[in-house]
Amino acid sequence: MIVASFLLTVLIAIILVVNHWRQNKGVLFLVFVILAGSLRNLNFLILHSKELVDFDVYVYTHFDPYFALGGPCIYLYFRSMIKGKIDFHSRLLLHLIPAVLILINTIPYYLLPFDQKVASVHYLRFGSDTVPEPLPYVFSTISFQKILITINSFVYCFYTFYYVYQTKRHGSTYLKKKVAVLLNKLMWVLGICCSVYLASGAYVVSTFTPTSNLTLSPYYFLVLLVLPLSFFLLPSWLYGEERSKSVFERLLDTWKLQDRTPADSEIEPVEKTGDLEQILNYLDKHKPYLQESFSLHDLSTALNIPHVRLTNCFNKELNTSFPTYRNKLRVEYAVELLSQGLHHSMSIEGVGSKAGFKSKSAFYTAFKLVHGLTPMEWIKENL
Repeated sequence: MIVASFLLTVLIAIILVVNHWRQNKGVLFLVFVILAGSLRNLNFLILHSKELVDFDVYVYTHFDPYFALGGPCIYLYFRSMIKGKIDFHSRLLLHLIPAVLILINTIPYYLLPFDQKVASVHYLRFGSDTVPEPLPYVFSTISFQKILITINSFVYCFYTFYYVYQTKRHGSTYLKKKVAVLLNKLMWVLGICCSVYLASGAYVVSTFTPTSNLTLSPYYFLVLLVLPLSFFLLPSWLYGEERSKSVFERLLDTWKLQDRTPADSEIEPVEKTGDLEQILNYLDKHKPYLQESFSLHDLSTALNIPHVRLTNCFNKELNTSFPTYRNKLRVEYAVELLSQGLHHSMSIEGVGSKAGFKSKSAFYTAFKLVHGLTPMEWIKENL
């Protein structure tokens, strides 16, 4: 059960990376925090049970430098969400200092024989008539080191809230809306996790004594899944914004899009005849243009229509080239995403990527050709 719980946490972490990597590589920081949080909760549960002594030797102290990176990763994740990308510069390396210092302080512990580590952890958990030698260290004791890790995490959490608050207070209207959406999601996750962790922690501590024979039920380790599973309540964090809305919300968004003025759409209806009807139906139903690599060759293969006939359809019947028409479809799809508020939870570049554009510059160029405005200008005038 314990291993299965942690493996499920890893699986959810993989889902997050797969669905968000293209939009914001800062999702790696979020995954880092989820895994670190699960390991710390696992350590807490094992420490207050009568099981897995040998396993706790590794979880108890070996991961301390990793846990020290949890706080910085929280800050860096929210920074990447607000900026829409990992805005790396050399000063960010300063956030590694706490983890590096803890790593150096823990080196003597790493070098201890395994039997001595087991004896120390066993004494800590169950007590003993024989007091083991104190664990070696460089700067501070191991117990004080763990207190410093907790303090470091709280400091970073407070600083992250301060950073987000200042951004919301002094940012543009667009940025304020984006931060508001982010904070709303955060409060849901924190509320759920804190409630469960506090309740479970209080129960474990109140029922555990070093002389008791308490053995936690394997099912109690399902508490490790509270943090990752809480993301299912906010599908936009788990699967991406496109799958985050209910059927009712999608129907409402469709109605709003239909209510836009004709000037909002640049793709005029055309008479569907012969090959053209087949082409337009295929593009409308399957939306292959959302793939970055979609080409005239792919369209020819899918419909079994020669290149020459396809080119004639676009040039003579639609009075445009295939690349131009493809970009128009991509731009209008991006407009749908913007109208649904996707830009509040990811960068403009991420919206362009979802619409099939390979780069931010390509997206901006195509968007301006269709609407005469950049995406940001269009947002300010229409949303």
